[in-house]
Amino acid sequence: MSDPQAGFAQWEGKDVKVSPGARDDFSDSGKLEEVTEWGLVLHLRRLISWGEGGGQALRMVSEFRPWNSIMTVRVLEPEEQEDSEAG
Repeated sequence: MSDPQAGFAQWEGKDVKVSPGARDDFSDSGKLEEVTEWGLVLHLRRLISWGEGGGQALRMVSEFRPWNSIMTVRVLEPEEQEDSEAG
């Protein structure tokens, strides 16, 4: 079995789309921060909620994705990058 870490290390710092299945329904787009032997770290935008008052804000966060939860990874096309930055 090949080492997935080696193949994706060259994509660090690039905007990627990571999907847990064959369909893009539940995929996330973000900047690939780090590739480890356990998975990928993505820097992406999330709606964060806090407190009983229901405060919410969009924030940039880092999230870890283990290899066993990833089916596809691809570098975003230039037009996709513009869309992900806008929204």
